[in-house]
Amino acid sequence: MRGGGRDRPYCEASLRGSALRDKSLSAMRQMLLELEQHNPARKGHGERVASYSVATAHKLGFNEEELFAMRIAAVLHDYGKTRIDRTILEHSGQLEAHQLVEIRAWVVGSASKVSKEVFLESVEPIIVSQYERFDGLGFPGKQKGEEIPIGARVVALCVAFDVMRNQQCWKLAKSEEDAIADINRNSATQFDPDVVAAFLSVQPLITPIDL
Repeated sequence: MRGGGRDRPYCEASLRGSALRDKSLSAMRQMLLELEQHNPARKGHGERVASYSVATAHKLGFNEEELFAMRIAAVLHDYGKTRIDRTILEHSGQLEAHQLVEIRAWVVGSASKVSKEVFLESVEPIIVSQYERFDGLGFPGKQKGEEIPIGARVVALCVAFDVMRNQQCWKLAKSEEDAIADINRNSATQFDPDVVAAFLSVQPLITPIDL
C-alpha cells in the first residue's frame, strides 16, 4: 500500500495509556469549542472532516494510534482561524489573495500549539501540510506526492469534500454528485489517487443523511 510505514512521520508518537488519551480528547473538545465560538458558521465542519478522515485512513490501513491522531488533527485542522478576524472569516465575497495567505499562515502556524495542547506531536505534520497538493503546487512547502504526510493528504481531500457539500457565506453547496466529480477530476493533481479511491469506497457509508 502506498503511503504506509515510513511515509507517516507521526508513527513514532505513542499514546501512553488511557489517561493521556483522555487528556488529549479533553483538550481537543475545548479547542474545538473555542474555534466554533469564533467561527459559528463552520460549526460541525471539524467533526464531519474527522469522520471522513478516520474512515478513509482506516481503509488505508492506519493502526489505532494513527487513527486517534488523525481524528484529533482533522477536528482541529482549522484551529489557527481563531486568530483571524471574524470579518474576514465571514466575508460574503471571494477573499483577496493576501487574505487567503494570512488565513493559511495562521492555520499552519497553529500546528505546533495544537500538538502541544493535545499532548500528541503526531498531529503537527498533518496540520502543517494540509494545503499541499499531490502535484507539488500547494502551500507552504510545495511538497509533492509521497513527500506529503499521508495524514495531510487524507485531511486535504476530506476538507475539500465537506466544504463543497456545505453552503458557505461565499458560495452555495454542491450536490454530492458534483462534489465527487470534482474530486475525481482533481485526482493525481490536487489529491492522491490512492486516497481518492479509499475515500470514495467509504464515503457513501458515512455521509450525514441531512446532506
